Amino acid sequence: VRTEGVQYTEGYELVQFSRLNLDKLRAEGRPVFINFTAAWCITCLVHERLVFNQPAVKSFFKNYNIVFMVADWTNPNPEILSILAEYERSGIPFYLFYSKGIWSAVRILPEILTPQKLIGLLDSET
Repeated sequence: VRTEGVQYTEGYELVQFSRLNLDKLRAEGRPVFINFTAAWCITCLVHERLVFNQPAVKSFFKNYNIVFMVADWTNPNPEILSILAEYERSGIPFYLFYSKGIWSAVRILPEILTPQKLIGLLDSET
């Protein structure tokens, strides 16, 4: 998991993306936020610093027991490419949120976020 310059460890349960990890967490009914990112994605890097690393966002994720999953596409990864294609996406940033509950639907989040916007979008589903 790439965490250059960003401290995810405080406030997040950080998990590296894989379908196996996602399926396991979904089977447990855990809420999961997936951050599709890469070291070469400027918007991704801005979001990591100005959104995901903010105390309000970290506290929100921690309080609602949301798993923060990182899908690092810095290097080619067929598993990440497959899920992007599944949602008809060809690039990043891309954000998915699975609310708690085994049968909950996935929500595609906007590509541009602020801490307030992210918390507002997720608050209604936690």
